[in-house]
Amino acid sequence: GVPVETMTNLARRMAASRTLVNVSWSLQRAEHGEQPPWMGLALAAILGQIGLPGGGYGFGYGSMANVGEPPLRHRLPVFPQGKNSVDAFIPVARVSDMLLCPGEEFDYDGERRVYPHARLVVWSGGNPFHHHQDLGRLRQALSRPETVIVHDPFWTATARHADIVLPSTVTLERDDIGAASNDPWLIAMHKAVGPVGCSRNDYD
Repeated sequence: GVPVETMTNLARRMAASRTLVNVSWSLQRAEHGEQPPWMGLALAAILGQIGLPGGGYGFGYGSMANVGEPPLRHRLPVFPQGKNSVDAFIPVARVSDMLLCPGEEFDYDGERRVYPHARLVVWSGGNPFHHHQDLGRLRQALSRPETVIVHDPFWTATARHADIVLPSTVTLERDDIGAASNDPWLIAMHKAVGPVGCSRNDYD
């Protein structure tokens, strides 16, 4: 519904001056959600300003509430998290490597670690298909575990690769407390409607 002339003028303005393409986190939480971040990066590459002051590409600046803000003097109060008895982990960028190469060693942060043999994957609060390096390889990797369970309110690429999809609520369907890591306040988030269909909160 946007006139062609408007889009043409915007493209010319972006190319004629310094432009930062900033893409929101929320765009990936939908069907084909991996496409907007990639398109934003492609647009920044076409403009040729990546690495120049005030130009290039940024991701999620608004939602994280910490760009240009000094760190908080005092951290916001949180509930105790306890200690995870499992100290093994892998970088998220190596999910495919872990699933395709169980038992192999890898270097991380000056340490030599070993990929575990993961027979079950439970994925909540993310969509690796919007940020992974090789989507064909990730697709192959997700076929290896015996079971893949995904919590998601939307039919994302990750949900489409799951054996079991647990429909989760969206922000407007639950009472919650909101704050980003560098916000100086907490926000009471009151639900607008009850959970739709069979969806439940992630913690439930």
